[in-house]
Amino acid sequence: FNELGIKHCIIFNERNDIFRTENIGYVQGLLNDIKSLGLKVSINANSTGTMIANYRDFSDVASIYDFISVNMYPKIGANGRATTLTDCVNAWEEHSKFNNILSSNKPFILTETGMRPYWIYFSAPAGYEYDDTNDYIIDAQILYFKGLFESGMNVLADEVWLWFFPEFYDEKIARLIRYYTGKGDL
Repeated sequence: FNELGIKHCIIFNERNDIFRTENIGYVQGLLNDIKSLGLKVSINANSTGTMIANYRDFSDVASIYDFISVNMYPKIGANGRATTLTDCVNAWEEHSKFNNILSSNKPFILTETGMRPYWIYFSAPAGYEYDDTNDYIIDAQILYFKGLFESGMNVLADEVWLWFFPEFYDEKIARLIRYYTGKGDL
């Protein structure tokens, strides 16, 4: 946050009710009150889909937010082991088109993304109930992250925060992140 000029902030995390038309007046008043305290404020959508579905309503209040953030888990498809890097890049590209519109030239943070290291998760990256010890392979997770970092989303996002369980940490992932970001830490 400091690199984006944000020292103190409040983030409305996964509050889809904030996008509803009937709440906009209340939300604008609340955001103005928070900002009068010297805090930055953001909405963090639980998905790009939520923002897209409510874009008209969201655009009415977007100007008051100091930055935009989204938890994003693009579905790549149900191709399992046949999933390609092109599949992953294309899925991320679709999301970057929508978020380019939604980010309103404000700092944009991809606050959550990731996938557990099993081929089946390409069809449901945000899930965590499909683990199969016969299917575990870190290369699936690496492919998902490569799709992100080789897509337009990598350029669009000011920050990318990866989500994955510590038990799936792998040095290959760390090398991948360092390669694409130039940063040594996860």
